[in-house]
Amino acid sequence: MRMCREYMAMIRVIANRIVRNLPIQTVVPLMIMLVGAGCASDRLITTVYGKDYGTTINTRFRYNLVNRPDLQSQVERLQPNVFSRTGIPVEINDDGFFVKDHEIGYWDDLNGFTLLVYFASFGTLPTVCSHDEDKRVIIQNIGADKIGKRINMHFDYKGTMTFFPPLGMICLRCDGSESVENGRAFVSSGLLIKNLVRDTCNEKLVEAVAYGVASRLKEMEDLGQIDESIFRRMKEAAAAERERQLKKAAEEAERKRRDLAMAEQRARAAAAEAERLRAQAASRTAMQKMQIEQANKPPYHIIDLVREKGSDFAYAFSLELDGNASIQTFFGVQNIFANEVRAAYQMEYPNADMSSLRVVVQPSLSNGRIVGRAEVLTIAPIALSYDASARLGRLSVRFNSSQYEEARAWARKNIETLARDKNIVLVSGEIPPAARFYSLGESLKNGNILEIEFKTE
Repeated sequence: MRMCREYMAMIRVIANRIVRNLPIQTVVPLMIMLVGAGCASDRLITTVYGKDYGTTINTRFRYNLVNRPDLQSQVERLQPNVFSRTGIPVEINDDGFFVKDHEIGYWDDLNGFTLLVYFASFGTLPTVCSHDEDKRVIIQNIGADKIGKRINMHFDYKGTMTFFPPLGMICLRCDGSESVENGRAFVSSGLLIKNLVRDTCNEKLVEAVAYGVASRLKEMEDLGQIDESIFRRMKEAAAAERERQLKKAAEEAERKRRDLAMAEQRARAAAAEAERLRAQAASRTAMQKMQIEQANKPPYHIIDLVREKGSDFAYAFSLELDGNASIQTFFGVQNIFANEVRAAYQMEYPNADMSSLRVVVQPSLSNGRIVGRAEVLTIAPIALSYDASARLGRLSVRFNSSQYEEARAWARKNIETLARDKNIVLVSGEIPPAARFYSLGESLKNGNILEIEFKTE
């Protein structure tokens, strides 16, 4: 039992160092503590079922675990006559094969009876921890061939511990591999205080995987299932894969071309639709503008328009109707022309109070033409008083002093318009909404304020 001998040799070395450096009265208690520290050991046996080819396997071809590059370097070291990074591609499935954290050697694997014996004997007799299960690795592909060959294995782990050595080392066996019935067993053992359970087990499992995969590849070569034709199939598969990739690339390029063409077509259609909508909107705008212009266009054109001398804003005009002259057209043109004269006055005098502007048009119809005089008067109502019981009132308006006669005549004629102007504040009384107004007389104050007395009925 090599590991036990190593353990006892380690104790002797420590004891010799202690004896050389400490007095005798200190050495004895330390040796008692060292012996009483206890001992724990573990053992892992992994059995690979199948034909036993010995520890070293030689195959005709070399193989590369392409889907497990992390294992490739290890299996090359363990079976150098089988595995090589330049070898035939091999894919394996080893899901669930290797030990994970806390999978073995912990409370779930403790034997309850031996634990009771351990406590009952105060640590003299060992407690046992064991884990036992079947595992497998599958060779899925070799080169271009789908294989699906299963390699069955058995995993057997045991660990023991006592408070007093050496009974805790009963699981120790020599490391290595040996031929067993229906396969080969790989044995690993050691002191638990020296070996980490998970890492140590996985290291030994790699050795079992390397042997199991190598033995199955050797067996397939011996049976003629792997021969020179595998390279022809690999070339054919590689050529087919290249053809598939080229076809895929061509299809992808064609798809992109179609997508680009469709995108360009959609862009052109969108641009055409946008242009159609823009033209439609422009046409509507132009039509609306034309309609507005037609609506605002006066039904006449000006023949003569001459400002009178000595007048602030008076014109002599001559208009020719665009259509047939009629009484209705004659009276309608007066309002339109008055508005145009008012707008022209505002352009010349932009600061003028538009509410005080009154346009007086004096037209006449002669041979299809409207001729006459137009003048802009400045008349602003400033005060209004009214006695509702007597139906008498007084209206004061301010006018341009140079337009007295024109302003007086217009004011007398349009008392109702001035009296109902919103800018006038009614001093007393309430003018009837449908009253008729009559001028009773007027007077002039300050040269530009005209007072008009009126009566309603």
